[in-house]
Amino acid sequence: METENQLVPYTVRLERYQNMSKSVQRLTKTYEDATQKIVPMGKNPDCLSKVNDLLKVCRASQKMYGAGEMGAEGATLRTRAFHLILGDFPYWAVEKAFMSHLKNSPNFPSPSDIVKLVENDKEYLSVKINSSSFLPKHIEELKALAPPKTDEELEEERLEGQEVLRKLKKHIHFNLAGEDDEE
Repeated sequence: METENQLVPYTVRLERYQNMSKSVQRLTKTYEDATQKIVPMGKNPDCLSKVNDLLKVCRASQKMYGAGEMGAEGATLRTRAFHLILGDFPYWAVEKAFMSHLKNSPNFPSPSDIVKLVENDKEYLSVKINSSSFLPKHIEELKALAPPKTDEELEEERLEGQEVLRKLKKHIHFNLAGEDDEE
């Protein structure tokens, strides 16, 4: 019985292997780029001050209900709520969500409005998927694949297998006949 490798010429198998190697390189770059892009704002002061600027723009341009009753302390608490809730997201995604909200809503956003916009953003989802832990595992599996064997190597393996099978049949024959193996 011939294997698929024996049916496909070596040059074709080698080309497939080289294409797979290029795919592994692309996947590795995609993963590395995504992990750089998905870094959360967390407690990064630069990013948090940029969020403060976005909130100032929203306060200046959108309707705020109940903001006058809250005073300065309320505004500080609201800003902290934004920092706390949005801190797990990368700044670029938060900024994109704020811009989308500014374009599409006359009202001041809640943190949940921004979270919904971030989580439904196709670019963010793509980056999140590409930075997930399953990709490096599969990249390592693909890197571990050996290059294709030449036709000569395949033939040598086939002959070795036939020799092992011949010895096994001979051994079984002698054991069934009650004779000793000669080998």
